[in-house]
Amino acid sequence: MTLVVKQRIYLIKSRCLAAAFLFSSKHKLNRFFVIAALLALVSCSQGTRHHEFSGATMGTHFRVLLTQLSGADIESLPGIEQAVQDELASVSQQMSTYIESSEISRFNKLPAAECLPVSEQLLHVTRTAMEIAAASGGAFNPLLGPLIERWGFGREHGTFVLPAREEIEMLRKTIATENISFGVAPARLCKHADSVALDLSAIAKGHGVDRIAALLERNKLHSYLVDIGGEMRVSGLNKQLKLWHLAVEAPERLTKAGEAGVASLLRLTSAAVATSGDYRNFINHDGQFYSHTLDPETGTPVTHQLASVTVIADSAMRADAWATALLAAGPEQAIALAGQQNLAVLLLKRSASSIDKAQPPADWQPGQGDWYSWSSPEMQKYLVTPG
Repeated sequence: MTLVVKQRIYLIKSRCLAAAFLFSSKHKLNRFFVIAALLALVSCSQGTRHHEFSGATMGTHFRVLLTQLSGADIESLPGIEQAVQDELASVSQQMSTYIESSEISRFNKLPAAECLPVSEQLLHVTRTAMEIAAASGGAFNPLLGPLIERWGFGREHGTFVLPAREEIEMLRKTIATENISFGVAPARLCKHADSVALDLSAIAKGHGVDRIAALLERNKLHSYLVDIGGEMRVSGLNKQLKLWHLAVEAPERLTKAGEAGVASLLRLTSAAVATSGDYRNFINHDGQFYSHTLDPETGTPVTHQLASVTVIADSAMRADAWATALLAAGPEQAIALAGQQNLAVLLLKRSASSIDKAQPPADWQPGQGDWYSWSSPEMQKYLVTPG
């Protein structure tokens, strides 16, 4: 068995060789995999003040890039960096299933018919997850924890054995959303069936991005890029005093580290973007690829041809959750949901055959490889036309 886990979007940037605090581009690509696409960034000689810092969080890495800094902003940077670290530690303590003492871990250990007082933040994210679960017709499900573990994408990575159909059906009984409820005064989560496990991994990183963006705004820093494991939020302008450019990776499944091509370029500001794909987090078992994205209806990894979903939204939390939901839903349902919810969506779908590639379905555009793309009307204003 080969378990491959990497990030999903990558950031393109020009290096300022005189800026000692910048990592090398090679180092960045190895650590993030997301092309932080700051195309043709301004040189140091132009005197633009900017700063970037990074670290580990939630089983991945974060990166914060601040631009258009004043002298007072520069002086406040040590405190800002510490505040970001503290905020991310708070998110992890609330929502990480890898921390035994976290709020979510304590909730998952509860027996049925008991409630746990929780933070307003955990309640907010859980309620949002449940709302998107309902709006997506169940394609997004925050109770997939037991199935995620059984398929080898959770905390335990022992010898992989394919689960039997009977085992999957038994675990599927735990994912009904009516198995949990919540209260607001005071904030609490309640469990109504044993073996229920809340898993917010498909929304918590986006929430973390939003928390950092809010922290920066409170400190009057309005021009930035925040990235946690490929979930991003941008505001203001890049170092060239232009809109931010982000690159969506081509859906090329690799079994070892390597550079991938670019499928599309996005130009945006004051927005969040998230991409979910089946080509960077999967299990290769006896030559068969199993995606980390599970179909809640079957309890098994998705098998359709949809390889990547990118969503732009006003919050990284919602972009994160909807990208996962649409990938789980498959191409036809994803298009329908994008229309129903007025979502800015870019879909990348693999060609099923050479005939399929030569004659793509209506509204799908051929890509550079064995895939083609579809974008919603809301997404098209963000796409950069080549040339």
